Amino acid sequence: MLSTAPQIVSSSPSQLSPSLQFPYFASQLSVSSSYHRACSKPWPCLTHLCHSSSNPVESPVSEAEEADAELEMEREDGFQIEVERVEGRKNTRRIKAQVQIGAQLETVWAVITNYEGLADFIPGLAVSQLLHYEDNFARIYQVGQQELALGFKFSAKGVIECYEKEMELVSASSKKRAIEFKMVEGDFKTFDGQWCIEQVYDDSEEEEAQKSPIQEFGTKLLYNVEVEPKFMVPVQLIEGRLCREVEINLLSVREEAQRLQRLQNDTFLCQR
Repeated sequence: MLSTAPQIVSSSPSQLSPSLQFPYFASQLSVSSSYHRACSKPWPCLTHLCHSSSNPVESPVSEAEEADAELEMEREDGFQIEVERVEGRKNTRRIKAQVQIGAQLETVWAVITNYEGLADFIPGLAVSQLLHYEDNFARIYQVGQQELALGFKFSAKGVIECYEKEMELVSASSKKRAIEFKMVEGDFKTFDGQWCIEQVYDDSEEEEAQKSPIQEFGTKLLYNVEVEPKFMVPVQLIEGRLCREVEINLLSVREEAQRLQRLQNDTFLCQR
């Protein structure tokens, strides 16, 4: 098992503060002293989905309010997120998020399976190392780091196993491909989920696609994860940061996939 000393490291030798260290996969976490609650109004790009850890709510969430709390939001740019409780597992949250991407399914797949290249475009992901790969199976080691106030630095790491599924033709006009992941070493009791890419097109678009890659893609990236912390840490304390980092990671994948798609389109035009 991975040994992780629970701590936040200060850049100043005289400033040290204990905290909990959590493993990283598409999320880097921070702990606050207040409960996070879902916002009831739309939020701008790259803002917190739940209350910021730096802005505590006035009072803790009651058990009744917690039972009813669910976050489900959609933005004009096609990003959606939903947070819900898992029945019978009070300290577990299920996060479901999705984003529209202007790129081919194959392009998005190349981005999320470039395991050692993820740290190049995902903010806060310091290390993404491929430990083993064979037959659509990958074991990766990731380290996330984030600068905090007063010179403190938050660090989180974990080992994740990824199972790449084959392309699936859902219908004559749609296809999808998925990666199922599971944390096998780290400080969560549960951190299991799935990446899934779906692309939908009609017959006329498919015929055009055979001539040119420049088209309306109809591609969607979905991310689902169930999270349960160890160390008796209430999940309410970290779900706000989880939401925030899921958002950042999906938008980062979209930006990288669309960048690669534009390069492919430019290459195609130059060859005509």
